[in-house]
Amino acid sequence: MLRKQILEEIQSKEKKLLELRKILQSDTAASYKEATQTSEMIEVLELNLMDLKNMLIQDKQYIKMIISKDNNNNDHVFYIVEKDGDPSLMRFSTASPFGLKLSKLNKGDKFQYQDQELTIISIDEK
Repeated sequence: MLRKQILEEIQSKEKKLLELRKILQSDTAASYKEATQTSEMIEVLELNLMDLKNMLIQDKQYIKMIISKDNNNNDHVFYIVEKDGDPSLMRFSTASPFGLKLSKLNKGDKFQYQDQELTIISIDEK
């Protein structure tokens, strides 16, 4: 997602959350079932909002973003960061062996990741 799209989505979800919170106040007085459903909708929206904000943070804090494809044509996005790498978020520090290896690769290069051969199709450097 582009930064502009993420920001628009955040605005939309924040507006919806505000509306749902107002509805929840009136639902609580009306019925437990309606209040519970509204509470669940608020929870889901808050989680979505948190994910979008994390995407913005990731987008701003990488040195390189490497997009690669596997043999099944699936995309894999890797972020090279200066510090605070987190492999679960596909963020690899330049201090780590894998992050250092990734940072030296070029478009078209192949590399191994989790028993798959990937080919770099794009590199975005900040």
